[in-house]
Amino acid sequence: MELPFVSIVIPTYRDDERLYECITAISMMNYPLEKVEVLVVDNDSAFIKRTWGGYTFTLRWIHEPEGASYSARNRGVLDARYEVLAFTDADCKPDKDWLRNAVGAIQSGVARVAGRVELFFGSNKLSAAELYEQLTAFPQESYVRNYKACVTANLVTRKEIFEKVGLFDASLATGGDIEWGKRCWSEGIGIEYVPSSVVHHPARSTLRELLVKQRRVVSGISIYESDFYSQNMVGFLARLARGLTPPMTSMTRYLYSPHYNFIQKCKIFTVFYVVKLARTYYLACLRWKNGRS
Repeated sequence: MELPFVSIVIPTYRDDERLYECITAISMMNYPLEKVEVLVVDNDSAFIKRTWGGYTFTLRWIHEPEGASYSARNRGVLDARYEVLAFTDADCKPDKDWLRNAVGAIQSGVARVAGRVELFFGSNKLSAAELYEQLTAFPQESYVRNYKACVTANLVTRKEIFEKVGLFDASLATGGDIEWGKRCWSEGIGIEYVPSSVVHHPARSTLRELLVKQRRVVSGISIYESDFYSQNMVGFLARLARGLTPPMTSMTRYLYSPHYNFIQKCKIFTVFYVVKLARTYYLACLRWKNGRS
């Protein structure tokens, strides 16, 4: 079966070094690149069109100063010339078979392909934050199973799906991919996890990066928990109390693992606990800010 033309959408914001590596990885893909256009959608208010060239695919620079990454992705969807849409992020490095394997699933009738997001690290000696990321980051298969959705770091679908269910919710700072995926599922549009369609994503290496992520995730809590604001105060306080306890459930996942030594397990436990405490604090602030009880 002849491979289709594909539009790859990449939102970016002041991340040229990693964006260049992403585009370089795309240029090495095992796919007929004359059938590929890459739409780099820049969210920066001060737009500068780069002069990168020499690629066998079409590289288009688009300026979307409004909103954040979901606004950028929406602009990419609207400006895409081709029916098959592939999404990744500026800090990702697609595997050479990423697109071919995802498109193969699309051609077999899959409406939405959730590919694997594999972490890479700055060195062989992992920081405490990187050990935590290794255990928790980008559980794409779990998202597909539990939410019928996936992260846009690795999503391939058709443009007609957006025409049916609408664009991403551009008002969201986080979780717009999960919210859009839930809308698709409510319309009976299926999704399949394809682990052979891989993009590589850098692990967060510092505790600060992890906490920034948690704050962002909690800000979009209503996407994951529709009853968050309707929960009564007694129930919510009980939840906060549980949030202050050590993360014993998470600890059992790696306590007896032969892959980590004692020091590493201590580091992982510490990060799990700090992240849990931070999440609990952010949840309390979110509830208080919205004045609900």
